[in-house]
Amino acid sequence: MMYQLKNNVSTFISILFLVFIAGVGSSFSQETVTSYLKKARELYEIHDFEGAITHNLSALKIAKENKDEFSELVAHHQVALIKSRTNDIEGALKIHLQKLKIFEKRKLKNLNEKEQQFYIDILVSTVNEYVDLKNYHEAEKYVNKAIELSKQFNYEKGELFSLISLANVYSLTERYPDALFYLEKASQLEEYKNREQASAFLILYKARVFYNQQKYQQSIFELEKIEMPISRKMYSSLNRQEINNLFAGSYQGLGNQEKATFYFEEELKVFDENDQLRMKLDPKIMKAYDTLLLQEDIDKLTNVSKKQQSKLYLVMICLGVLLISFFIFYKVSQNKNKKKFKALMEQLNEKKENKKPIAPESSKKKRETKIEDDKVRELLFKLEIFEKGEKYLDRNSTLAEVAKKLNTNTSYLSKIVNHHKGLTFTKYLTELRINYALNRLKNDPKFRSYTIKSIAQEVGFNSGEPFAKAFKAKTGIYPSYFIKELEKELV
Repeated sequence: MMYQLKNNVSTFISILFLVFIAGVGSSFSQETVTSYLKKARELYEIHDFEGAITHNLSALKIAKENKDEFSELVAHHQVALIKSRTNDIEGALKIHLQKLKIFEKRKLKNLNEKEQQFYIDILVSTVNEYVDLKNYHEAEKYVNKAIELSKQFNYEKGELFSLISLANVYSLTERYPDALFYLEKASQLEEYKNREQASAFLILYKARVFYNQQKYQQSIFELEKIEMPISRKMYSSLNRQEINNLFAGSYQGLGNQEKATFYFEEELKVFDENDQLRMKLDPKIMKAYDTLLLQEDIDKLTNVSKKQQSKLYLVMICLGVLLISFFIFYKVSQNKNKKKFKALMEQLNEKKENKKPIAPESSKKKRETKIEDDKVRELLFKLEIFEKGEKYLDRNSTLAEVAKKLNTNTSYLSKIVNHHKGLTFTKYLTELRINYALNRLKNDPKFRSYTIKSIAQEVGFNSGEPFAKAFKAKTGIYPSYFIKELEKELV
């Protein structure tokens, strides 16, 4: 017993140890991913793009192993920024559009605060990529969405950069008053004071607006702010090229050719620097990331294919069950119908042997009331002549018409039929007609070749549907089935 107790205690301690190790391992993995992502960001800032991609790939590997979807998204976003900086704008856009779809599938209302803010950051990056590709229509669509969501989620940083991005779009599409309005609106946000990068872009876009309006001195005034407090690292190579181009164009517009030439030469230097940055980036490193991205796409397609196959199998199983159920139901119905047909034929043959007149079944019931009234006797006699003369086959045999022919009123005729036949006048007519149809179909091969509509009209119905319903109500089978079985039996 002592040994068993020791053994249980050891087991319990082992479980606690494993839980502790798992927790530590998970925490360690998270810290490692975070450190890789942080280092990748630092390397990106100093333009060591190769190192940044390598660290992002390491972060992606660990995040995938631990199913840390958010860290995966951050790593992909950082690589997209590198692609954008090295002028692979379409590659960057592709990554961001894929990641936006992931968020949208999860539904925005289900995102936590950190995810909501990151979603807006990706939207703003997507806007900038569309701007670089000169697709201003898509850029405006995405930036308006970013502004709307920033307000909804109370994310002022997102609103700040969204407003500046919108001003950027307006400045490039010659809507200069709107561009200046939104730049001013952005500068009034509290968040603007804490964001040097926002100030950097606001200055650049203002300078661009003034330059395009040929206000060269105001453009230079704005651009000179970049030379003073604003760090040049805030700008991408494309931004720096534009800054030098605006300086050069503004000085040229003011007739200062010397300074214009200086800034044109600076623009060429930036262009060369950007080429060198791209050349420094080992193609194998970027290819490793692109291959990883392609493998993700393949895995998704494979998973989708597997899900589709599973759904297809499920649908096939359900269809199989339905088909089997239908087959069983059909067989059971067929057996029931055959029994009904057989019983009906026996009934018809019995009537033929007894040579009983065709009349509603309810007329065979014994009546307790004795007919003493001559008027009643006379009307019943007329009804018998009506039945034998098959006057009920006339489609105009309404209660009013029959009462008129029998020289009585509708109320009295209805009462007599109800009392002595046990049916309403309409049901009385219907039963006479169905009995007639049964006998004639049995004995007249030509009649069986008619369409259901023609048979219906022949026996007093206006169309095929009410006839088929009445036939089924009386016999339990449809006239088409009755005819088919008759043909088989009488061959």
